[in-house]
Amino acid sequence: MEFTQESHSLGDAGAHTAIVPRIALTKTGPAAVPAISVSVLSGVGLEESVYRLNPTGALIFDEVASQPTGYVSPMIAGRRYHLLAAGLETLQDQGDKISLYSAQSGHYGDLLALVHAPVGAQSYLVAAAPDGAGLSVLKPTVQGGLTEVSYRPDDDDSYMRAPVALASMVLGSGRSMVFTASYGEVGISAFQVSSSGGLVLCASLGIEEGDTSYRPSHLEALTFAGRDLLLAGSFDAGAITVLNVGATGALRVLDSAVDGRMTRFGGLSAMKAIVHDGQAYVVAGGADDGLSLFQLLPNGRLVHLDTIADSQSLGLNNVNALALTVAGGTLHVFASSEREAGLTHLSVPIAPGWEAVTGTGNADALMAGAGGGVIWDGGGSDTMTGGAGQDVFVLVVDGAADEIRNFELGRDRVDLTAWQGLYTTLQIGVETLEDGARITYGDEVLTLRTSAAQPLGYRDFLETDILGIVPIWRPEDLLEPTDWHDHLTGGEGNDTIRAMNGNDTVIGLGGHDLIYGEGGHDLLQGGLGNDTLRGGTGMDTLFGGDGNDSLLAESSYDELHGGAGNDTLRGGTGADTLFGDEGEDSLLGNTGVDEIHGGAGNDWISAGEGADLAFGDAGDDTVIGRSAYDTLFGGDGHDRLFGSEGEDSLFGEAGDDYLSGGLGFDWLDGGDGEDSLYGNQGSDYLTGGAGNDELYGATGNDTLSGGDGDDLIYGSQGLDVIEGGAGDDTLFGGSLEDQFVFRRGHGQDQIGDFEAAHDLLILDPDLVDGETDAMAILDAYATVGDGHVLFDFGGGDMIEISLYLGIGDLADNFAFL
Repeated sequence: MEFTQESHSLGDAGAHTAIVPRIALTKTGPAAVPAISVSVLSGVGLEESVYRLNPTGALIFDEVASQPTGYVSPMIAGRRYHLLAAGLETLQDQGDKISLYSAQSGHYGDLLALVHAPVGAQSYLVAAAPDGAGLSVLKPTVQGGLTEVSYRPDDDDSYMRAPVALASMVLGSGRSMVFTASYGEVGISAFQVSSSGGLVLCASLGIEEGDTSYRPSHLEALTFAGRDLLLAGSFDAGAITVLNVGATGALRVLDSAVDGRMTRFGGLSAMKAIVHDGQAYVVAGGADDGLSLFQLLPNGRLVHLDTIADSQSLGLNNVNALALTVAGGTLHVFASSEREAGLTHLSVPIAPGWEAVTGTGNADALMAGAGGGVIWDGGGSDTMTGGAGQDVFVLVVDGAADEIRNFELGRDRVDLTAWQGLYTTLQIGVETLEDGARITYGDEVLTLRTSAAQPLGYRDFLETDILGIVPIWRPEDLLEPTDWHDHLTGGEGNDTIRAMNGNDTVIGLGGHDLIYGEGGHDLLQGGLGNDTLRGGTGMDTLFGGDGNDSLLAESSYDELHGGAGNDTLRGGTGADTLFGDEGEDSLLGNTGVDEIHGGAGNDWISAGEGADLAFGDAGDDTVIGRSAYDTLFGGDGHDRLFGSEGEDSLFGEAGDDYLSGGLGFDWLDGGDGEDSLYGNQGSDYLTGGAGNDELYGATGNDTLSGGDGDDLIYGSQGLDVIEGGAGDDTLFGGSLEDQFVFRRGHGQDQIGDFEAAHDLLILDPDLVDGETDAMAILDAYATVGDGHVLFDFGGGDMIEISLYLGIGDLADNFAFL
């Protein structure tokens, strides 16, 4: 299914405003080929523009109706509102909604959102002021006015501060529900409307409940496949979240879709859903200047079907309102624009027999409908067979081998968006078969068998969007750049490509290529060979591919992937994300708050000047923090971590690691393995973790903990706190006043330089059965040996103070936890 461009009518261009509260549709005549009339209410005064579709599908402007003047003036939440009666009259059916300005002021503080939420035969309107914090329930009066029957303020259990969106529905259980989206508190609340017009909180879902979904700004409710569903759109994130509404009103997230390179619903400001012939469709748009079409599956999963971008012949610049209807086997989409006058009409032909088929968690055999459709494989090793129409096969992450049969090249599509981390075709493995291809990515294996029994090679996947991810080559691609959004492709030689301005996609393919992104948000891919990629200005994504590549982010927030080979990645001035991937890579964060992943191989990482986050990952890595407050992780292997300047946190993790805090107050954690930790300058915290570790506090007042294993600990200069932990440890305090801490289960430890003049033994009361008298402890547990004093607390816990000949002067050296 895909958009077909039909027409854009300017209407009365002089009457255009940026506000379109509602687009209403009326169908008359025979159901197979009805006449469709479109009424657009625009502006704060609800000026009505009327359009109609002629038999050829052209959108014809008829007239601008007279501007309404009658008001209804109810008291709502303690304030008098003057609402246009013509706007209220549009709220006839369950779920109808509109936003009106009091007295047509156009001021945000006078805006009121209303939704129709009937209970049985009683009609109620639920109202919310987007700058308020509560909901009002209104009932029509016999005089034609409205009266407030209840008001529900926001509280600790609900999300109603800045309620920017409302939706209502009657559940299958019979409950009349209203939902509110709180922009201020980032959450959604569900209320039951009682027969008397009261609001009963049924559920809330947001940050407080651990939900990490996006800040909601739009709501749509629908019933589909025996389920009550709520769609939550986010302007900020350009995202759509699907929620299940339970019989009691409980909310549960089923799926989320986020705007990307292949879609056009970023800055979401309009979203509509429709159910037809057992199938559900969703259309969304906004500041991204276009529309995206989705099919909603019975399990709540959103599948992207098509996207259309604005053009000179359309009016999709900042879409602000939508309306959908199905007539004559066609989905009709009507859209208005915040910046362009008139109305746009698009059609989406629905093939007879088009349907969605969903698998289970078992090994399923799934067949497409007669007219094509969407097949969702579910978990398990599945066999999916396409039909005569256009099919979309949706794969999940399950680690099981799946097979697609009767795949029509150039017509069918595979959706791999669930395969996490898959950005381009360069990341997959392709094995050519005599009747198709076998695709591999991590633990995922997909066998694709074509309807014509033809083999598929790697270039087949480079040329077309078979897999639902960004295609890296098209036959019509050019090597001549423009200031538009270009697709530029090199050849098999050593190419130099400059993309200029625009959001460009540049592919080097074979050879040692030099690629410049220049202006715009670019996608640069080096391909085979030792390539050099420079992002330029804008938020760029760079993939080195195979070979020893050099990637430079330059300005803004960039993402760099080295790919296979020994690569060099440099961040730039923005907050960048760097992935070394396979090979022995060099990664430099530069300025900005960067996130760096070394990947497999023995990597060298320099976090740069910002407060950076760096992961060595697999291999024997060297990770350097540089200035600011850095957090460094060694990962697997025998790693070397250096905090340098700033208050850094270093985690060696698995392997025998070397950690050096450098300047500042640092936190060092060796993790598993036999580690060496050096605090250096500053008051540092060192913990060895599991294994036989060596800890050196150096200068500063340090806290040193050996953890499990037989550890060697030196406090060195400063007022240090030293604890060996489990195992037989050797402890040295160094100069100045040190504290040695011992708990039950510490093992057989030795202090090599205890000085009675200023050092302390800090004891767990469990070691001495709660005794706090120093002489009693000495009498019960201490003995003098050959050049040492030995404390034996029983159970294998012992302390030997070396080079010490008496116990009488230890009476002042005890303290307790």
